[in-house]
Amino acid sequence: MDSKQLLDISNTLIEIGEVSYSFEADGWRLESQTMTKLTFLYFEKIQGTFVLNGIPIQLNRKSSFMLEPGMTVEARSVSGHETKLYMITFDMYRLSEKSASRRVFDQVDSFPITGSIQQDQYRIQRLVLMIAEEFNEENNGLISDQSGKNRACLHMYELLELLLGSTPAVLPGGEKRAILMTIPYMHRAYDSDLTLERLAELAGMHPSYYSQMFKQEMNRSPITFLTEIRMNRAKEELLMTGRKMSEVAKRVGYQDSFYFSRRFKEYTGCAPTLYREQPKPNVISLSYAYTDHLLTLGITPVAAQTYKEIPKTTRMLALPFHGSEVWQVSRQTFLEAKADLVIGKDNVSATARELIGDLAPIITIPWGTLTVFEHLREVARIVQRTEEAKEWIARHERTTEAARRRVQAAIGQATVTLCVIGHYGMRIYGNRNIGHVFYQSLGLLPPNRLLQDMEEHTGAKLFNWKAIEIEQLTEYDSDYLFVAVRSDGNEQQYLHRLQTSEAYVRHSAVRRNRVHFLDWEKWIVYAPMSIESQLDEAVDYYTDVH
Repeated sequence: MDSKQLLDISNTLIEIGEVSYSFEADGWRLESQTMTKLTFLYFEKIQGTFVLNGIPIQLNRKSSFMLEPGMTVEARSVSGHETKLYMITFDMYRLSEKSASRRVFDQVDSFPITGSIQQDQYRIQRLVLMIAEEFNEENNGLISDQSGKNRACLHMYELLELLLGSTPAVLPGGEKRAILMTIPYMHRAYDSDLTLERLAELAGMHPSYYSQMFKQEMNRSPITFLTEIRMNRAKEELLMTGRKMSEVAKRVGYQDSFYFSRRFKEYTGCAPTLYREQPKPNVISLSYAYTDHLLTLGITPVAAQTYKEIPKTTRMLALPFHGSEVWQVSRQTFLEAKADLVIGKDNVSATARELIGDLAPIITIPWGTLTVFEHLREVARIVQRTEEAKEWIARHERTTEAARRRVQAAIGQATVTLCVIGHYGMRIYGNRNIGHVFYQSLGLLPPNRLLQDMEEHTGAKLFNWKAIEIEQLTEYDSDYLFVAVRSDGNEQQYLHRLQTSEAYVRHSAVRRNRVHFLDWEKWIVYAPMSIESQLDEAVDYYTDVH
């Protein structure tokens, strides 16, 4: 299909919303975000990685991208290299009605060519620079009328016409990249009447050729792949909601619930009404914490993000610490694991679905809004180990009560400040993570300023940490000070600054020689087995060393 037939620029109005420019001399990062407008990005002098809808694309020198609302992007440059980025957001209106007396324009939120643009980057650079110069002069008040914006829009028209000369398969890797770019669309539109013809159109291919190439790349036809996505999303609905079968069917793209039930049974071997009770022996964990929860419940995952020694039968997944970072784990790893269920934090859901959403249902358990015990109960419910969770919590409460009595007998109602040092500077922790054992288990008291911070936050149990400057440490004065140092950059230099600062020297815990340094690797995970180990260590500090 000729892309120019899809959009007639001569009958289109363009309104530029914003033109921004950023420059970083050494290392740069674009945080993960979802586009809300049509957006054109132009990179200059960059070496790094651009992630579009979960698919990493290597950048080298000049690169440009056309993006639609709903697309997710993030990027980072290689340290030691300059990065220049121009970002143009705009609205587009297509002529829908024309008569002698009136014209009607409808807003459109799509563009025929998206992704990485393979046109002449030097021509693109020239047009982007002219758009930026004209538009920003107008906005800065350097010209008194709309002539700057008008000229910027003329250059924008010229840029879009240049893009429309691109071939539909514009991503690096040609046909393979075009095929892969239809997969995120399936994950977004699986609940609609999605046809082979529509998918082929997105890839810029004839339907039969697209189907052939897709099967060659993914080892199954596009319609089979789409059906597997729908079946796994149906499993997620069945596990996480109490919706009626007819509603579940509609939510995954089937208007006929009887047809949906028949298809579900063909794919899973059981009726949807029985799926919740079916055993799910092969579980994958995408989170350090949820790996800990599974092991606590007596379940050994077939693959997992891990932080310590685990059974040899578990395949270790080298996932990033934060789910928004680029994954290095290949799809083949998950294929070989043959998972029945994937569990992860809510911040990995988009990436996980686009990489393996056809292979297994992906259950994401909210991280920041639940406590460790609520996490355990939810994981237990999903894997049918509710009684085991109850038994562990009851046993842990008895252990915690004994530990609390020992510590309070030794030091009474002491106040404690907990801080963590990393490449980002210093953070004061509250009731979660490293703070759980001290404030929740042992019942020790936060400094008054931290109590104030918690009260200002939406619920003390959700208060994780607060970034502070070294000079503010005196505001968090307490009987004891615990410091955890992360090994991720310039933390030792920052620690030296802390220990030589007046705020540190004046802190009550420092003057009374009540400062202890924690091994961050032992305190990093907020989960049952880790908390038991942390509790033992904390009790030793107060009963043996205080």
